[in-house]
Amino acid sequence: MAWVNILLLTLLFSVVFFRPRFNYDRLVLFLGILGIISLLRPGPYGPGDFQAHTALSMSLYDSLKAGIFPVRWADHLCGGYGCPLFVFSYQTPYYLISLFHQLGFSFITGTKLLLALTFVGSGIAMFSWARRRFGSLAGFSSTAFYLYCPYHLVAVNFKVTVGEAVSFALLPLLLYLTDKYFSKPSRKLQLLIIYLIALFILSHQAISLIGILFWLAYIFYYYRGIRVGLSLLLPAIGLTAFYWLPIFAYAKYIHQSQMIHISYPSFTGLLFSPYRFGLLFQGPNAQLTDTIGIPQILVVLLALVFLKKDRFFLAVFFITVYMTLKTSQPIWELLPILKNFQFSARFLFLTAFSTSALAGQLIQTLRSRYTPLIIFIIYLSVLITALNWGNRQTLPEVTDATIRQTLSSRGDFNFTPIADFPGWTPVDAKFVNTPLISFANITSLVCFLLLLFRCLLHLKK
Repeated sequence: MAWVNILLLTLLFSVVFFRPRFNYDRLVLFLGILGIISLLRPGPYGPGDFQAHTALSMSLYDSLKAGIFPVRWADHLCGGYGCPLFVFSYQTPYYLISLFHQLGFSFITGTKLLLALTFVGSGIAMFSWARRRFGSLAGFSSTAFYLYCPYHLVAVNFKVTVGEAVSFALLPLLLYLTDKYFSKPSRKLQLLIIYLIALFILSHQAISLIGILFWLAYIFYYYRGIRVGLSLLLPAIGLTAFYWLPIFAYAKYIHQSQMIHISYPSFTGLLFSPYRFGLLFQGPNAQLTDTIGIPQILVVLLALVFLKKDRFFLAVFFITVYMTLKTSQPIWELLPILKNFQFSARFLFLTAFSTSALAGQLIQTLRSRYTPLIIFIIYLSVLITALNWGNRQTLPEVTDATIRQTLSSRGDFNFTPIADFPGWTPVDAKFVNTPLISFANITSLVCFLLLLFRCLLHLKK
């Protein structure tokens, strides 16, 4: 399979090399599909959280089927007793997987569809934004770096963090719509951005927090439009109050609030993976590496030399790398909200985006003189990640029934490390909405109705 993928990649870049004015939309789509071929293998992934996320999707789907919305209680989890896991966990991926299951797919296939669509979608979204800002060839370069950066591949194929997978698709789409909105404001784009921010918030707590801060900085730097940004952000915050307000109010009651230890990667680990001469991002015992990537570091070094004016993404790169290292520990201790990140390496999400944007900026600056060389470098940058284009183990014998049986037998998916239900609570206790949760639900409902009313007014016009 690996050799087939490499051959297809070579054919793809041959087209780009000999026909640089080829339709890049098709190339981006093909480049994205190339990275998800391994999902066609039967069964879930072995290492990673594939089965855990599938189990959570089953639990959320069961609650939806019972007429419960928004879902807060995860039945069968936490040692089989159930717990309010969805009060504290991100939700967008599980609703999407539940939708796929309602359409007739198994939960395992639904999880694979989510990973596939978000991976391909992240490439399309990145290309749409980068082409608008840097041009077609530069946009293709940014897309290649974005799709096949180490952090993205690890998130999708090794860790299988579905929230981060969705976030990789949402951030460039948010920037694309933002650029269009500042270029030509419209009520339609305004509503789309508000809903997209809300979806981003529901996709991953940590990633959406740093992603939205990055988005606000982007608006301020390029458009000096921080007031406009806040006018788009505040309705999205109201729309998602049912989700974040209970988290802030009740997080102190769960075990995760006691997890004050933050894991920091080493500086050498950021530069170079210790496995297979730096070409593999997962060790023999499923150890994961937090690596920036050799081509990405080369891009940053070149950007320091050739980019003289617009250095916004260079600044983002150095800030996020600094926040990843242990030297930033005083900042982590100063801001309590950061302690819920668990891993400082989550900032590599923005590092990955910034290096991809820098790749586009460089080609925009240098393409007239070095286009063939640039295409060859992009090809090599994608090629050296080939060992990471899929999980190294699948379990064809595991089915939905297997996961559900394990779920109901108080087995592997008890989530005791972040058990949200205190151990002293009686097992016959009833889980009902608190006044604060009811207030949060009403706030979100009112915001939704107001935005729906604005949508209807827009349609009439």
